[in-house]
Amino acid sequence: MGVSAAIITCNEEANIKRCLESITWVDEIIIVDSGSTDRTLEIARQYTDKIYHQDWLGFAEQRNVSLTKVTGDWILIIDADEEVTPALRNAILHMTQAATNHAAFTITRKNIFMGKVLNSYVEKKLRLFKGGILTFHGQVHEAAIFNGSTGHLSGGTLIHHQYTDLEAQLAKMNTYSTLAARERYAANKKYGVLALLVRPLLDFLKRYILKGGFRDGMPGFISAVLRAFYTFSRFAKLYELHKKS
Repeated sequence: MGVSAAIITCNEEANIKRCLESITWVDEIIIVDSGSTDRTLEIARQYTDKIYHQDWLGFAEQRNVSLTKVTGDWILIIDADEEVTPALRNAILHMTQAATNHAAFTITRKNIFMGKVLNSYVEKKLRLFKGGILTFHGQVHEAAIFNGSTGHLSGGTLIHHQYTDLEAQLAKMNTYSTLAARERYAANKKYGVLALLVRPLLDFLKRYILKGGFRDGMPGFISAVLRAFYTFSRFAKLYELHKKS
């Protein structure tokens, strides 16, 4: 079988249709849902009958559950708030039908924030890989474990529709910073006042100056400030965890 797409969901009715419309060309769509109470599953059933329920296990384990369901020779990992462009679709189909020595590929992802594509926030994400070679680990921004070489898929981009509004972004940042702090606490990592002072500032300067966030106008400035605040939050929460222990 050709390409399988694997998606984990929970209350994504605002995003899921756009995502699924962009991957109707794949051979199989797998959705693992952790208990949506909105119209996510109703919408998803219009595109696939391969929908499974799994109580939330964490990002990595939830992804791993989805990988047990796929049957494709190649697996495309995509989030509900992402969209595959036509150019990326063509690049994926061309690559998967050609001979390659790589086991996995990174894909360029661009982020839309406050209605603007941020040129200062372009990433390479490992999202395409051969079936049966990979597992995920980690609580936040899960990492992939596999044997084999990695290439970069040139041509086309993955579009990330980050958040519906600032309130939604702040809520997700709060969740992610808590998970990141717990993960570091479990690894017995400690940071002092210097980290709280310097690391957020460095993250702001990296996003706003080095990566050109100033060229993205007010959305670029706000994005850089929020990145710094996220860094501060996870270090502050880690300090709090150690203080309570």
